[in-house]
Amino acid sequence: GDLRGRVGYLVRPSVLVFATAGVAFTELNTSVVCPADTNVCNPALGTVGDSSSDDLTGWLAGFGVETALTDNLTARAEYIFTDYGRADATGIPVMLFQSFGVTGDVDLSSDAVTIGLAYTF
Repeated sequence: GDLRGRVGYLVRPSVLVFATAGVAFTELNTSVVCPADTNVCNPALGTVGDSSSDDLTGWLAGFGVETALTDNLTARAEYIFTDYGRADATGIPVMLFQSFGVTGDVDLSSDAVTIGLAYTF
């Protein structure tokens, strides 16, 4: 989800060009499986796996255009970039005589282009 505001300029009475920015929220779920046929995990233990979940907060920024098609119908197109930063991902913990462990980090961001129609009653 996100919480954002927008500021715009009326190019014509029916066309608004705008910029948007705000805060974004997401949940990141990661999972790692270490097959029993590797040297990272002890083959005698079989397949080892683990997962983690993190709630991330980031920022977003974008721009778009909105235009009135009729008195009641408007159309909008916008581009938004969202960056949640870097999150640690603990896949498999280090376990004595069982696994060397697998940890890492994830740099999470997204680009989105949306279009929409709105009808005002």
